[in-house]
Amino acid sequence: MDKRKAALLSNVTVDMIGQKLRNEFQIYIPEGFDTWIQEIVNPDSGLFLFQPETVFVLLDF
Repeated sequence: MDKRKAALLSNVTVDMIGQKLRNEFQIYIPEGFDTWIQEIVNPDSGLFLFQPETVFVLLDF
């Protein structure tokens, strides 16, 4: 069975969360720090190319 696709966007380090989610999802985590806005607004971004079913947005303000 194929895993569902999910993206994890954040302005903090989320590598450990991504590792846990990989058990249930095929995960996309963008490269670089604090790139979540660029991923959302750029239709050529990796987020759009990945075409996730679910997008988790974790922000620390």
